[in-house]
Amino acid sequence: MLMLYRVKGAIIIGILLVSIISWPRSTPVTYFPHTEVGDSAFNFFKKVVTFHPIKRILAVQKWDVSGHGGQFGLAFITFLYVDILDCKLFSLLDLQSIT
Repeated sequence: MLMLYRVKGAIIIGILLVSIISWPRSTPVTYFPHTEVGDSAFNFFKKVVTFHPIKRILAVQKWDVSGHGGQFGLAFITFLYVDILDCKLFSLLDLQSIT
C-alpha cells in the first residue's frame, strides 16, 4: 500500500513493521509461539539480538603483509586497474554527454 502512494523506503518500512509485530510472544501472529519449536527459535533469536561490546578489536587485526606479498600485490594491481578503467570509461561517457 505504501508503494502505491510512492512512499520512499516503503519496502524497509514494511519489513520493519512485520518484524516488530511478530516479535512479541503473546500475539496470535507471533513467530515465536509457546511451543517447543517456538521456544527454541526464541532462544536463538535472543542470542542474535544480544548486545556484545567490542573489546579487543585491535588485537585481532594483523597488518603484517610480508608473508602474503604476492596476494597483496595482485590485489593492489587489480584495484589500480579497475580504478583506471572506471576513470577512463567515466571520462568517455562524460565526453559523449551520456552521464
